[in-house]
Amino acid sequence: MQEGKEISLTYGVGYTDVKTVGNDEVLGTEDDMTTRYVFDDRGRATSAYSFFEAYKEIYNATKGVYYTEQNTANKLKEQFSIGGTAVNYLLNGDFEIKSGSALADFWTTTGSVSRSKGDVDDSYGEYYLYAKPRLNAPVSISQNVHLSEGEYTFTMPYSSFYTIDVKAYMKVYSITDNSIIHSEEIPITEKSIGGALEIFSTTFSVTGSSSGKTVLIAIEFSANSSDAASASIGIDNVSLTKGVGSSEYSYLKYGSFDNSGRTSQNLVSASVSTYWKTENSGVPTVTEAESPF
Repeated sequence: MQEGKEISLTYGVGYTDVKTVGNDEVLGTEDDMTTRYVFDDRGRATSAYSFFEAYKEIYNATKGVYYTEQNTANKLKEQFSIGGTAVNYLLNGDFEIKSGSALADFWTTTGSVSRSKGDVDDSYGEYYLYAKPRLNAPVSISQNVHLSEGEYTFTMPYSSFYTIDVKAYMKVYSITDNSIIHSEEIPITEKSIGGALEIFSTTFSVTGSSSGKTVLIAIEFSANSSDAASASIGIDNVSLTKGVGSSEYSYLKYGSFDNSGRTSQNLVSASVSTYWKTENSGVPTVTEAESPF
């Protein structure tokens, strides 16, 4: 007789967890998948989502809202779902915040970079950055971020104008020795006019430290001839998310509560309390424990 796969049930306050084995066919290891069903005070399921044992990413989340009218109380009024979490580990990726001397808060720029009103795409915010590389005058836009081990995906919408003989790269540097952890060329088509929205995405790994690693995320542009004398590249809604595969831009800052923003000295550039407050404007406490969901 063929044996079925082992599962376990955990009954919590307002929820039930159903845990199933992963690829190793062994219950109780990190690749176990848990599906959590959340119930309201009437015992009705209001949401469900799945996560691996390490709680690093949520999958297939669904939520429902019930009718409140009599005789329809157990019928769903609204239902929606998301494919997975999309926490953006880069701060001010839409370049909307400027409170000091920097062109945009939390970003370091070198060369000819401007912050301008307008947008790379009609659905984006009010401001964007545009780079103007010239012969012997490269441009870089960068930010330090502390990341735990794992796979990450960098996504950047951009538009190019008059980009004859221009090269662009996304690079990830180690801040300890300035070595390059990851490098990929951003396709910049030689255009006499240009302007169409394009999306660049690349995935890289952070390894070698159980406590995480601080890296420099850099976007670099260079011109290889004087033909690029009028070149400009606009960028907006830059994001860095956990996992393989790009996601929609998240406007929620520090959604992971990780204090991941870093200065060039590897100090926290902005605390979680900058963006999150508890009731009565209290300061939230961030622990080192894994998230319970």
